[in-house]
Amino acid sequence: MSAFDKALDHVLRFEGGFVDHPLDPGGATNYGVTQATYDAWRRAQGQEPRSVREIERVEVRSIYWGRYWLPAGCEELPAPLAFVVFDSAVNSGLHRALKWLEQTRDWREYLTVRLDFLTGLETWPTFGRGWARRLAAVQRAAVDFEDAQRLLLVFDEDGNEVARVPFSGSVVARSRGDRVYVRAER
Repeated sequence: MSAFDKALDHVLRFEGGFVDHPLDPGGATNYGVTQATYDAWRRAQGQEPRSVREIERVEVRSIYWGRYWLPAGCEELPAPLAFVVFDSAVNSGLHRALKWLEQTRDWREYLTVRLDFLTGLETWPTFGRGWARRLAAVQRAAVDFEDAQRLLLVFDEDGNEVARVPFSGSVVARSRGDRVYVRAER
């Protein structure tokens, strides 16, 4: 499963289903896609606009890929940061997500900047608990993305890679003569 598909699955846990909350400035959404975004996407596909209630999962994936993941530069970012930026672009808008990315490339600090923004919104009293739960889940998922990226690479004496071993935690390496001994620490 690609980093995008993992990130999309996570985002859709928070963005699933049709919602039209009167205090949400985005208006009617389905799978987190606003009516305005869906209309623009359909027009770009040469199709007539229709209710976002009728959006199909394949359309959702295409919209998130083409209007959020790629424009946010997530393909070029380390997986934890890509995930955090993508979720932010979906939840708070692409422009704002890119602005925060200009401020920091550390995903933990990025989440702090995002939380500061959200708590300052006048809609925080209405949506704050949900946003806080979402940010906690984003943080846990980013840690998982980070751990999944950790690989111990093993090379032979000619410099050819001979193994990739996933690990979490730290690595201790000791050399004795022409041998190196490595062990993971938790």
